[in-house]
Amino acid sequence: MIMQTLLAVTSLLAIWFSQQSNEKLHKFAPVLGLVSQPFWFYETYVANQWGMFILCFGYTIVWFIGFRRYWL
Repeated sequence: MIMQTLLAVTSLLAIWFSQQSNEKLHKFAPVLGLVSQPFWFYETYVANQWGMFILCFGYTIVWFIGFRRYWL
């Protein structure tokens, strides 16, 4: 339950921040997206959802591209 709550909160905030016109909020979207990824990997692995598990790698790459754009 705690893992799913953290997954939901971090993922939804990442998506919400990514849609903001305020650049100060927008640049935190990839940070929250990357924070959410371990929860996604864990939950999909435990549930044997292998398609979603593999898709998590793609999401991690995309969030990292955004992180690199804004922070590195």
